Formats: sequence, C-alpha cells, structure tokens
Amino acid sequence: MDYKDYFEQANAHDHAKNYAEAVKFYTLAIDHYPKKGEQGYDEHELNKLQSDRQRSLYNKYFLEKRYKEAVALCTEEIKKDDRTLFDILVGWNYYRAWGYYSLEQYQEAEEDFSTILKCYDEEIWYDIDGKLCMRYYIENLDVNYVNRALCREKLGRKEEAEKDYIKGFHVLKNEINSFNIEEKRLFKFSAINDNTFKTLINEELFLAQPHKDWNDPYDCNIGAWTDLAKEIFHKYARLQSFVRNKETEPQKSFENMLMWSHYADSHRGICVEYEYNLNFIEKENQVSLHEVKYQNEIEIQFDELNDDFIIKSKVWTYENEARLFYFDEKIDENTKVVKSFKDLGLSIKAVYFGSKCSLDNQKAIQKILQGRGIDFYKMATDAGSFVLGAEKIIQKKTLEIEHL
Repeated sequence: MDYKDYFEQANAHDHAKNYAEAVKFYTLAIDHYPKKGEQGYDEHELNKLQSDRQRSLYNKYFLEKRYKEAVALCTEEIKKDDRTLFDILVGWNYYRAWGYYSLEQYQEAEEDFSTILKCYDEEIWYDIDGKLCMRYYIENLDVNYVNRALCREKLGRKEEAEKDYIKGFHVLKNEINSFNIEEKRLFKFSAINDNTFKTLINEELFLAQPHKDWNDPYDCNIGAWTDLAKEIFHKYARLQSFVRNKETEPQKSFENMLMWSHYADSHRGICVEYEYNLNFIEKENQVSLHEVKYQNEIEIQFDELNDDFIIKSKVWTYENEARLFYFDEKIDENTKVVKSFKDLGLSIKAVYFGSKCSLDNQKAIQKILQGRGIDFYKMATDAGSFVLGAEKIIQKKTLEIEHL
C-alpha cells in the first residue's frame, strides 16, 4: 500500500467519525509519503495530510472530553506560524476556542473568536498555491459572531453579546441565500378578503413573525439557540413564505391542489405569481431569500445560529416553500412590518383564480391590476383526472370574463 491508499482509509474513517482509526491511517499515509526531493513529493499536499491528522486527533480528544489536550494541540499548531494556510490562522483558533469554552474558560475562548473576527473585519486574505483564499474558507462569519456572543453571555456582558448576535443574523441571512429556483418565479396562495385587496392596491406585503402568526408550532422553533438569541430573532426578524417554482417537477406550482385547498379558501381564493429580482435581493442588506429544508429530525448544533428558521418537518414537503427573510434591528417585537413589492425585489406577473372563485372577485381583482401588464388565469378541473389546469383569461375593456 502507498500513502494514497492509507489516505483514502483515513478519510473514510474521518467522515465516519472514527477518529482514532483516522489518526492511525493519516499517520501511515504521512510515514509512506515521498521524501523531499523524491518523485511525487508535494510540500502543500504533505502539509495538508499533517493538518488532517491533527484535526482528527483534535476530534478524538474532544470526543473523549480531553479538552486540555485538545487546547494544547491547537496551541502547538498555532505556534507553527505558517500564515500561507488560512486554516492555520483561523481554523486552529476556532478549534482551540471550543476547547476553552468546554473548559469554561470563556475569556480565553472569547479572545480566540475575536482573533478570527479581526481577520474577517480587516479582510485578511492568504495565498494558497498562488491563489487568493476567500475569507470564508474555514468557518462562516455568522458562526464566529454567534460563538463570541455565547462567550460574552457566559461572562455576563449581555449588551456586547446582543451586538454580536445582531451581526450574526445579518451575515447569516446573506450567507445562506442558497436557493436554486430555475425560473425567477414565486407563488403565493391566499383567500380573498380586505387584506388581499389592500395588498394588491398598495403593492405591498405583510411580513410575519412565525412564532406568533404561522400555523406550525415547530416553525422557527430554534430550540438550540440561547434565550437571548431567540429574543433578538423574535424582535427583529420578519418572514414571508412563497411556493417555489421547480422545473424538475411535472406539477406546476400554481397547480398544487393542497395549497389551493389549505391556503386559498378551498379554491375560492387566488394564487399570485411573482417575479423576484435576484440582483436586488443579493445586494439589499435587509432582504434575503431561502429554500426551506424538510427533514424528519431536529438537528441540534449548539454553537451556531445555523439555519433553524428555514427547517420544517417533512409533513410540509408539499408546500415546496421559499422563504423571504427580513431583519432590521431598528424595529421591535410589536412592530407590524409591511413592505412594498419594490422594497422586497418583487413584481406581480400573473394571477390565478381558484376554480371556485366568484366572478365578482375575479372582476374586482382584474380591475385593481388592469394596465400593469399582468396575465390572468382561471383554474379548472379535469373530468378524466385529479389535476388542475389553468385557462388564460381575456380581459376586455368592459372587464367581462372570457376563456381562451
């Protein structure tokens, strides 16, 4: 066996969290690596092997709660002072900080997290094989703000902790802006009432507080967050939900039978199709857009804000939700947030009327939206199958309804 075979086994054990075995095979890979001057020698590759071994050893110590040894290992790695590898400067400080935190040495942990944040704040970049290493290479910026906030909470410095949590939320919503919507379309189902007419007339949306306004008690459960983090989220975060358009699925978003039944007054309401401006959302400091993740279990990761506010039970998979996130520390928990479509990077492209929507409501909504270049459709049932289809509506000057 050569070093590559040992490395593959080490890597497999590492991924399986069999850290003792991983250390053993990383050591064998290093022992069998070509010597300097021999064919196949690559200093960067050897350094990475050695770093991988040390990380597995750190994880082994941490798993066995040998925190003092974990801290000592990190300190030795930091002393190597090889600033060409970003993870030597940032990664080992991060690992050592969690060793200190586990030893309840919160001041030392805070200092390590501050060292990491100083690198980000100063936009320090390091050269790896002639390429600039992006400053988010090791850990997300939001994680380190939150980690320092945890330390400051433990040290009784609530005001400083709150500022770090706020910074963490701002970064978090931008960093997980990871939706993969093939077409720039979002759909929203609703009943027809005074709020619906107001929304269409004023071109604005109400942004909700999930813990108060939504129907899932687990939505934004954020069970792993501290009370202070939850308090900040509930005060300053607002969300709105949409149905994603997925080209990979045979059913179009506006044909979703369950959404019509559950959210559009049993087919008497409407579905509004929005186009979102991706460039606006990426540049706007307060707004971001996220795919909701559906899973069977709640995953607890106590050291991160993580993406708990976009995780739901798999029973909600049919919603295929995209979630708009707005965060503003200038508001408070009792502030009702209503934002214009323009301020959210949205514009209406079409309106779909439910199969049971009244003619009066159709005419009223068409009149409100006339002259805006919006298409109108009426949903219809199929005598031969349990599917919904959309028939385009011709809008005449007299606002009579006629199907194509």
